[in-house]
Amino acid sequence: MTSSAPRPRNRLSWQAERHRLLGEPARLQIVEAIAGGPRLIAELTALTGLHRNTVREHIGRLIDAGLIVAERVPPVGPGRPAVRYRLRDRLVLPGAEQTLLINSLLRLVAGAYRGGASAEAEEQGYVLGRQLASAGGPGTVDAALAQVVAILRDLAFAPELETAGGVKRIDLHRCPFAVAPDDPRGAIVCAFHLGLIRGVVDVAAPGSHAVRLLPYAEPDFCRAEIRFAEAG
Repeated sequence: MTSSAPRPRNRLSWQAERHRLLGEPARLQIVEAIAGGPRLIAELTALTGLHRNTVREHIGRLIDAGLIVAERVPPVGPGRPAVRYRLRDRLVLPGAEQTLLINSLLRLVAGAYRGGASAEAEEQGYVLGRQLASAGGPGTVDAALAQVVAILRDLAFAPELETAGGVKRIDLHRCPFAVAPDDPRGAIVCAFHLGLIRGVVDVAAPGSHAVRLLPYAEPDFCRAEIRFAEAG
């Protein structure tokens, strides 16, 4: 009986090609945008800030690689059906492969931005945080915190909320990036996560606030601290 499973060489070649494709920042932006749900070209252009033709070129590469697929949707008015794009499979990677990809991307960012890598990572995290936050407008501090915790939970941080005086603490018991404490590139990852939390809070919380991230506040977790203006 012949097995339909790919040979190891074919599987590894496919994984290497996927890493190479996602190592290009623009394509990674597009894949992250589509991970939030099927998108039209116009939506991808708005979310990524890339030119329409650039988005189309990268979409073609991603379709050829089997990472995304195109699907037609009925037109709202007269005209041809629109085309939107979605992930072929949920982008979840096994532990070893995920670590390989993350390390490759960290090397890419560190090499591209050098001394400004952490600042760029924080800005990108901030943009993503604003995208993930509810667009329903400012609410109460409690509602904002609930939204922050829910998003961090969905992103697999295993968050735990507590209040210490006027400071809201969120202990993060798991880092999805799994960067070792002694890895010098960890600063890039932490800056990205700080920006992400800031982005969510800026959309969800009323008034001014200060956010800081304490990497490995304890040996087994990191901590985010949010101080809202109304808390003094």
